[in-house]
Amino acid sequence: MFLIHLMIMGYPKIDSAVNTMKEGQIGAFAGDDEHIVICVTDRESIPLPPLKELSKQIRESVLVQKRQKALADWIATVKNKAKIQIDEKELRRIAHE
Repeated sequence: MFLIHLMIMGYPKIDSAVNTMKEGQIGAFAGDDEHIVICVTDRESIPLPPLKELSKQIRESVLVQKRQKALADWIATVKNKAKIQIDEKELRRIAHE
């Protein structure tokens, strides 16, 4: 299951479909630029690590997401406050150099 999950990360529809497939079942899926055929040969549960072990990774992931949002918000604010004036005369002069 872990190998399949690595192969289909980024394809949530395929991931959810594969999780409902039975052993021996074959599924065909169309990706962006490819076709994917998956045959479930075996299923086994993979134990998840305890939350204590994952908490640092979760915290870092949330922090990265918050930083990205803060940056995107700041850029939007700067763009909205910006006053841009175009000097047509200077623009034509530069274009003809």
